[in-house]
Amino acid sequence: MWGQARIALRCGVTRPATMAATDEVPEINGVAWFNDPGRPALFTAIGRQAYVEVTISREHVPGNVLVDLAEPIKATLPQTG
Repeated sequence: MWGQARIALRCGVTRPATMAATDEVPEINGVAWFNDPGRPALFTAIGRQAYVEVTISREHVPGNVLVDLAEPIKATLPQTG
């Protein structure tokens, strides 16, 4: 966890159970993020060799956190086909 409020990151999680093949997933700086509709503070980076999950507290702006995480995720986890 880091930041002035809670942000938790987990790498290698399972595919989000609530994500459907037809869901539109926004891309932020080259990383696609699925936002679980039942858990608005939970985002999962998809389309990479491993799923990366981040939980962001209300004290943070989710978009800012996801932008900050994009480069390390791209540098560490190649995209899948």
